[in-house]
Amino acid sequence: MDITERAWIIGKLYTTIAEYFAHWQDADFTRDQLDDIYKSYLNECLLADGRQAFVSVLKRWIGQLNNAHSWCHDKRGDSAPSLGFKLERIQDGWVVVSSYLDEVVPGDVIETMDGRSPQEWMDIVAPFLSARSQKFRESQWQNMVSAVRDAHDMQLKVRTRNGRIKHITHPSGYARIDTTSVQCTEGRWLTDGAVGYIRIPSFNQPNFEETALHYVKKFSEAKSIIIDLRSNAGGATPGHLIDALMERKYRWWTETSPNIGHLWRRHQGNGKFSIFEDGSGARCESDWTDPSVSVFEGKVIIVAGRYTGSAAEDFIMPFKDTKRGVFIGESTGGSTGQPVFFEHDGVSVGVGSIRAYLPDGTPFEGVGILPDVYVRQSRDDLYQGRDVVLERAIEEAAG
Repeated sequence: MDITERAWIIGKLYTTIAEYFAHWQDADFTRDQLDDIYKSYLNECLLADGRQAFVSVLKRWIGQLNNAHSWCHDKRGDSAPSLGFKLERIQDGWVVVSSYLDEVVPGDVIETMDGRSPQEWMDIVAPFLSARSQKFRESQWQNMVSAVRDAHDMQLKVRTRNGRIKHITHPSGYARIDTTSVQCTEGRWLTDGAVGYIRIPSFNQPNFEETALHYVKKFSEAKSIIIDLRSNAGGATPGHLIDALMERKYRWWTETSPNIGHLWRRHQGNGKFSIFEDGSGARCESDWTDPSVSVFEGKVIIVAGRYTGSAAEDFIMPFKDTKRGVFIGESTGGSTGQPVFFEHDGVSVGVGSIRAYLPDGTPFEGVGILPDVYVRQSRDDLYQGRDVVLERAIEEAAG
């Protein structure tokens, strides 16, 4: 990538942040400091040794925005594999909650990777982390390690269930990951004719919502439907699915943006729209929406947690706000933003343009939606293969 292409990208990023970025409360620098920050990163970008180093500088700048809906992705270079397992802080350490590696199982504790603790690795890649909330960052860093170290041949120190320590050389066999399997929405009866279960892993394609709507109709006479969004990181807001389950008036987020026209166009003049006294942006409080095509009037139970984000939080919010559903699990990721994005020479960049609050004005960004019933798995639950969150949801459905 020549210097002209680099200059165009960094200049476009600067103007996009200046015009649209809606999360200055969370950023590491103020809006007044943006010009100085731009000059510093411009120099680094133009002098960076190669494409990977250039993109790395962009990611560090965006990381300082501390907004999970602001991102940079290089379609040509961001292809390094992940660690092969997912960790969470549980009880006394960084615990494996899922794994593609035969030698590492859910419930095991990763003590070190190449002699460094998971916390030390998180600190190393911290400049690349864009999320504000701690729990989101604790997930995000694991996908960023490949920016500084390929997981192949990484030395792992693992503590097993009985406290035994074992040392493992991370295998190169990423073929163990079944890349042929396709994630899809799943549905089944948990109790015939009474309790239906729908797991929606994503909303990034229309078919996820369409299949969920099929199951809602199938379970229309059930006493309860459990909607599982624990691995759903978002996509497109599932408005039709909300309507199918909502039998009462509901409202949308309260939103702000520094770009008045952008917010006005987003809401097309609907809602209570006001411009800040200093002219620095605008706020829109939504109108109440009447239910329209509800096909289910039984109990709605939602299970979700720290990996639930964006459009999946759009789904949960009106059920929480109106008390139409019972939310079980952990608080959600706490990020939305409707990013304004651009792409040039394979480098894709997004900047969060909307800041959302719960309809009553309660902060949401970096906080998430809080569950009605808090449930979290323990190490023993993971070793035993127990899904205590779903078990609690089934109890609620039967009650």
